[in-house]
Amino acid sequence: MRRSTRGLIMRKNFLTAVFMAAVLSFSFGVVSSPAQAQGESTQLSVADQVALLLEANPEGGQALADAIAALITGAEDPTAAAEEVLAAVAGANAAQKLAVGQGFAAAQAVFAANGNTAAANAVAATIANSSDDAVKTAYTGAGGTFGSVGGGTSGGNASTTLITNNSGTGTGSDSTSPH
Repeated sequence: MRRSTRGLIMRKNFLTAVFMAAVLSFSFGVVSSPAQAQGESTQLSVADQVALLLEANPEGGQALADAIAALITGAEDPTAAAEEVLAAVAGANAAQKLAVGQGFAAAQAVFAANGNTAAANAVAATIANSSDDAVKTAYTGAGGTFGSVGGGTSGGNASTTLITNNSGTGTGSDSTSPH
């Protein structure tokens, strides 16, 4: 019995490693197929990537949390990626939702550490606006915070900060912007 459990763990770790390699190759613009070289999109959607991760990590765990964090932090649009991840995990089990919440907290920490407060606040707003209490609880339990991250005003809600920080217009008064 020990041997079959070890085999499952090795398979799970292998699948997670393959997924992470794929995410990183897409993040760095590696051309992996002739269709991609010709400009056709062969990249998996965020929902498809999350489905593969959930299948490979039925017990949740650190590998799933790390992969979720990498998926969000490696995305061109972290807000859209975060929203798609949340939608894709609606049917996940409790252990998987725990890992997803931890992944969101890790993504927020990476963004904050790199000075990308808009993305850190977007992660917070996505979780704050979620109706998934299991993911919210896991997120806060792993150190994720709501409200403005770094340089923002106190007392504002995360979605107001998100909208203000992501306005992109550069016009008007933006007291919560770290710029």
